[in-house]
Parts: sequence; structure tokens; C-alpha cells
Amino acid sequence: MSARIERVRARSGNPDADYFRAICPCGWKGAVHSNRTIEGRRLAERDARGHLCMETFPVQRFPIGTRVRLLHDVDRYPHFLVPARSLGTVVHVPGSDPSGTFCVRMDDYDPGAEDWENEIVWSVGDGDDPADDIEAVS
Repeated sequence: MSARIERVRARSGNPDADYFRAICPCGWKGAVHSNRTIEGRRLAERDARGHLCMETFPVQRFPIGTRVRLLHDVDRYPHFLVPARSLGTVVHVPGSDPSGTFCVRMDDYDPGAEDWENEIVWSVGDGDDPADDIEAVS
């Protein structure tokens, strides 16, 4: 998560009118939420978690069509395990949808991966970072 929570002073100077919002180095600013309740902070944190900053997002290095190698075994328990050094191709990257997925279709068939069309899926909106698991190859 590259966005952070900021407490913003109301123009009136009244501290009861202050609010929270998520902001990101890319310039994005989330919705404003009241600081008078715990829920306001939680909503701002949710906005921060949901923001995919394409300027700082590591997956930006792996556009669709990039050939990649797994750095270590990738376990999708209880369905399948893909061994380290396996090769594949990036077939889907997250767009502006904060719950987006990043997918790599593996070259070799992996038993148990049939329901996923032999793809490893990372749920980037939930904090998965495929950059921890793959490297580009030429």
C-alpha cells in the first residue's frame, strides 16, 4: 500500500470538523471522512488499501506478454503447487479496479490448476504482490 492516512484541518479551524483522507505520492486523494468517529478512520484506511498506485506499483514492470520465471515455489493450497524456476507469461494485470488480479499462465501443466486455466492468480487488491514471486526473463 503506497497511500497513507492524513488528518486534515477544517477551514473553519474547528477541530471537531477535522477529517481523515487517504493520499498517495502519485497525487491521488481519497474521499474525506469525519474524524469524530472510529468509522471515519476505518473508511480512510479502506480507501488507502484499495488504491492501486500505478506509479509505485511493482507489477508495472510486468506488462501483459512479459515472460517470467518463479523465484520460489508458489503454493495455492489446497489446489496446486508450482515449483520454483517454472516459466510463464503474464496474461492479465490489474487496471483501475482496486480488487484487480494479476495472472501468469504457466508453460507447463500443473495438476490441480485446471480450474484456473493453468494460471497463477495474485489478488493485488488484497495485498498480494507478484513482484515478490516472479522475475522477468528474456
